[in-house]
Amino acid sequence: MVFSSHVFLFYFLPLVLGLYYITPQRWRQPLLTVLSYVFYGWANPWFVFLMMFSTLVDYFCGQVITGQRHIRFLRKGITGQQATPAEKKFAVAASAIVNLSLLGFFK
Repeated sequence: MVFSSHVFLFYFLPLVLGLYYITPQRWRQPLLTVLSYVFYGWANPWFVFLMMFSTLVDYFCGQVITGQRHIRFLRKGITGQQATPAEKKFAVAASAIVNLSLLGFFK
């Protein structure tokens, strides 16, 4: 599906907008994530697995960056504390490397 196709403009986009506005606030982000997978999987269903992998990497790296989670193998035995600046930098680098590697491979 392409953004300028009639399937997207007249079917998919109105459906997504309608679902978005009738969905409760707390379920809007997961709804858009699932519908994004549908959009990217429309051309080739294998792309959904790449999107899921990228989403999971970015989600966990984002949790480390915001301090909600720490990287266990960098801090042995320490739990309940925020991530250190070194862990946050590692998470940023890991996220960037994974995403740029995917982009480089498929471009």
